[in-house]
This record gives sequence, C-alpha cells and structure tokens, in this order.
Amino acid sequence: MKDYVGTPCLRDRITGLSAHVMRAYDELRPYSDQFDTIAVSGITGMLVGPWLAELMHKSLAIVRKPGDTHSHGPASNVEGYVGNSYIALDDHIASGNTVIRIQREIAAVKPTALYVGSYMYDDPFLGTDLSLRP
Repeated sequence: MKDYVGTPCLRDRITGLSAHVMRAYDELRPYSDQFDTIAVSGITGMLVGPWLAELMHKSLAIVRKPGDTHSHGPASNVEGYVGNSYIALDDHIASGNTVIRIQREIAAVKPTALYVGSYMYDDPFLGTDLSLRP
C-alpha cells in the first residue's frame, strides 16, 4: 500500500491548510470575546472552519451554497449551531456575495444573531475586517 500522506503534494496541502488555521487563530484570538460562532460556506470553509472553531471553542454554522441539498432535503440552508454573535469565515473576497449570503441565511434562521465581522484566510492582505475590534 502506498503512503499517500508522505507524497509531496499532499504533505504540502496539509501544511498549507494547517498554516491557514493557525494564522487565523492567532489573528482572531484578540477578538474572541466578540463572537461565539464561526460561519462558513462551501468546501474550503469546511476545511478550515471546523479546526478553527475547535481551537477557539466556538460553535460552527455551515451555510449551504445555492442548490446544495442533502439526503433529508434542505429544511434549512444553515447546519450546525448559530449562537448570539458570529463571524463569517471565507477564503477570499471576490464579490462579497458569500459573506452577504451567509448573513442573509443566518438572519433567516436566527434574526437576533449579530454579525460582527468577517475573516478572509487565504489572502495575506485581507485578514480581519475593520468591524472586529480587540
């Protein structure tokens, strides 16, 4: 049996993923008291979000992309737990549509949840937005 974890390509991907998680953790830690939930969308969000939520002791809310379904049907476009306040976690900003969709879908299931900001983990120039304050 071949050792796939030992292959350079997979090893580089795992290293890159853990670097994103740890950088996000380090940069979001000063703002940790401002949110109790991390909201993600899509496969890339599911790669980073669960690890970051675990490290930060936060709930995880997964917002389905349009048209995504599961075996039980889309009763809600939000899976997981939405607390009182949340940040949106995404890999980059192209149009801002993902963060807007996350806000809209969470408002539909928990209108009282406060959006406190977003964090873009795949762009060294973005990081936390200005609405998060230590």
